Amino acid sequence: MKHKIAVISISGLLLCLVGCSKPIEESSLIGTWQFDTEHSIMSLATNHTFTLKPEDGSSTLGGDWRLDGSRLITTGQVYTNGSMVIRAAKNNDTKITELTESRMVLQNWGGPVASLTKVVPSH
Repeated sequence: MKHKIAVISISGLLLCLVGCSKPIEESSLIGTWQFDTEHSIMSLATNHTFTLKPEDGSSTLGGDWRLDGSRLITTGQVYTNGSMVIRAAKNNDTKITELTESRMVLQNWGGPVASLTKVVPSH
């Protein structure tokens, strides 16, 4: 009997650790983030628009973003490269697996993990 109670208690604790995590506040995402390995910058604005571009600024993908639980969903709308402008319909759905004031880790569904460092906080 004691063994069953211990197993049930541990199972309940694990479920709470997984399911009782603090919700992500949109305001903690606002700012400019540097990808740690890709030399790209992502800016998330308070009006739910984003830009993604390499450090050299040679091209830009812009669009909208939203937060759905722990998922950051971006919808690309316009890709510019020099004088060329291309309408894009690129959706990206990533899970935020870690978020602090200065660090964010994103996991693409079935894809790679990306670590970012906040370089410009929200104002």
